Amino acid sequence: MLLKSIARKRRLILAAVLFICGLLLLVKGSELSGWRSEQIELYNQGIEAYLQGDCQTAVTLFDGSYSAYQHELRKDETHYLIYGEPSLELAALANFQKGKCLLILGEVRPAIEAFMESLRLNPGNDYTNLGIATEDIQRLLDQALIVKYDLEFLFRQNQSEEQQSQSGQPGEPAEEGDQPVPGSSQPGQPSSGQGEGGGDDL
Repeated sequence: MLLKSIARKRRLILAAVLFICGLLLLVKGSELSGWRSEQIELYNQGIEAYLQGDCQTAVTLFDGSYSAYQHELRKDETHYLIYGEPSLELAALANFQKGKCLLILGEVRPAIEAFMESLRLNPGNDYTNLGIATEDIQRLLDQALIVKYDLEFLFRQNQSEEQQSQSGQPGEPAEEGDQPVPGSSQPGQPSSGQGEGGGDDL
């Protein structure tokens, strides 16, 4: 009789433990189903603001996206297992898009700093040890090349303006269409799209 009572208590304890575990998994599952990456959400909102011509708001949102990336980097491995790692690729793109907005606002030096930060995150090389697919490497390389091109364009433009100011003579105006605007991109280029939420993009 005593053995039956002990066995019954053990079964009740086991059932209670399993019930609690199931409840916790259910709560965690519903939490995960509604979870959205702050980094991705703020980046997409920044793109929307940029497309609507609100560059000041877009700069704030791209800054927020990058801050969310930096905050996620400080999380532990368990967090990454559940939610995935923050996207280095998206962090680089956020800085690039921020630079484009700053150029439109006439803030050239902060724009250059944003482009430089984008290149620090995605320098356009050393992808082989990251274990990513060839098409991903090509996309990342293309993104880095666009940023490098824009930086070189800005540096050349700055040098030209300095030479003109030293000589006291205005330079020949470039014909329309001769030079692309820094930060501009054609449809389909990596700089123009919204974030899709790949936690392991880079």
